[in-house]
Amino acid sequence: MKKIDLKVKLQWNWYKAALIGTAIAVLLAPTTGALVEVNQQDLEENPIISAITNISFGPKTKVMLNGDVVALAKSEEAAKEAYKEARLAYNADGVKLLDVDVDYEVVDKEKDKEAVKGMKLLRNEKLTTAILESFDKYGEKDKSIAYTMRIDDYTVTVSNMSDVVSMLEEAQGKYDEKDRFEVSLDLPKNRNVMMYEVQVGEKATKEESDAQVSTEAENTGEGSVEESESQNDQAVGEETTSQDQPESATEQVDADVAAQGVNDGVKYVGFSEKIQVMETYVDKDKISDRATAYSELTVENQEPTIYVVQPGDSLSGIAAKYDMSVEDVKALNPGIESDDNIYYDDRLTVSVPSAAVQIMVQKQVTYKEDYYADVVYEDDGEMYIGESEVIQDGQAGTHTVTDLVTYMGDTEYEREQLEETVQVAAVAQIVKRGTKSKPTYMYPCTNWNITSRYGYRWGRLHAGTDVGVPIGTTVRASRGGQVTVSGWVGGYGNCVMIDHGDGVVTVYGHLNECLVSVGQYVNQGETIALSGNTGRSTGPHLHFEIRIGGVAVDPEPYLAGTAQ
Repeated sequence: MKKIDLKVKLQWNWYKAALIGTAIAVLLAPTTGALVEVNQQDLEENPIISAITNISFGPKTKVMLNGDVVALAKSEEAAKEAYKEARLAYNADGVKLLDVDVDYEVVDKEKDKEAVKGMKLLRNEKLTTAILESFDKYGEKDKSIAYTMRIDDYTVTVSNMSDVVSMLEEAQGKYDEKDRFEVSLDLPKNRNVMMYEVQVGEKATKEESDAQVSTEAENTGEGSVEESESQNDQAVGEETTSQDQPESATEQVDADVAAQGVNDGVKYVGFSEKIQVMETYVDKDKISDRATAYSELTVENQEPTIYVVQPGDSLSGIAAKYDMSVEDVKALNPGIESDDNIYYDDRLTVSVPSAAVQIMVQKQVTYKEDYYADVVYEDDGEMYIGESEVIQDGQAGTHTVTDLVTYMGDTEYEREQLEETVQVAAVAQIVKRGTKSKPTYMYPCTNWNITSRYGYRWGRLHAGTDVGVPIGTTVRASRGGQVTVSGWVGGYGNCVMIDHGDGVVTVYGHLNECLVSVGQYVNQGETIALSGNTGRSTGPHLHFEIRIGGVAVDPEPYLAGTAQ
């Protein structure tokens, strides 16, 4: 034991002597170097001196460019100073673009073991040089300033801003036949982010330019004799026109439409989505030439969209509207096989051609047409449900309508009514319809498995029919009517009673859950409850009664339609 202690002690003394010697050597090195004519560079290149210099007993800081570790520094402050010096040196011959993100993190011995393997701690000029040399990897050799256009989740990058504007003008110009609108770019609000937003505005018209010149002329007292005579002629023409009366009903229609539609025409030709343009610095191979970019921007691909079924729609009509076949519509909507499967307000998936850049055109149009008033229904409690009688025929009216119609490309997207002038009011059709439930009954649940019939048993009347069904089976109204009871009723447990308005009441007992409320009107076949095993019951079943004038009768003949 003593021998081991003596050995350890000797080793420790040797280490102390080595450290003291090293310290003395470092202190005396400048003087010694001068005496023996050894410069600082020779000392740094000396492997022993270099090793001693690189000894660090604290945490090391890794310098990362775009996530890659390029050097190790003794501290974050030293790393930042070296990075600043490296950037200055990089731009010594002129400013050069550098696409790089720099980060500084303390080295984690376990996590960063592989990332820093073989790397030495660098100081001063060596640290700056290591960072500077790494810049070559991220320099501008294969990168260039470009402009990326973003439309929703689509992007395309071109080399200059003029290509962006010309592509958008070409796409928009196909629908701007009179060249009334122009594409422009709003300057970015934040100068730190070069993000432009595309705008479309109306150009000043020739009339507006002439009006401005005329106003300026009036202000200076100038104006030609020809202009004055032309204005007089126009005034006379307007007076003559106002005195003329239309010679026929057709002319009257045209006059009405012309008067209301004085401001008709194209109101906007632009883009349906917000378009942003950002100045970027990207690899040259990611920049598209104008022809390729325009092709990608305007090519139409079939995209799914939703169509809301309107009254009178058919599968063939919907398919024709979107230039599809009926089979295509069926393929996109499983379960739709015929017109019988579609109803008003259903949502159907259809396919429409769609490009990355969607041109939106808004037009104001005025037209005269016949129109019909909505049918007026009058309820009649003496008529059965499903019966009706027309008591007044409807008559078409005429009105002049001004709409703002929005198109996406060539397809009408929506229509908003701006103005309506009624010339002849439509007369509504009045229809009387029955509200009294027909005296027919349906089985209140499927799998009509009778477990106990109507009649006397054990000396007392069993006033209904019991049907064995699992708990939770759907129970439906045997006839339409008004709910008078919905809740717990003694031995019936949870119970629903429906008054059918002609002295007949149906009763549904031992329910698990009532799904209707008192006062509610229900149609025949409408779900009213879930069957159960509540109240005085020996097992899951539905107890069903029909009461006429307050007296229970055998339900089976009524359900079978054989009751007299």
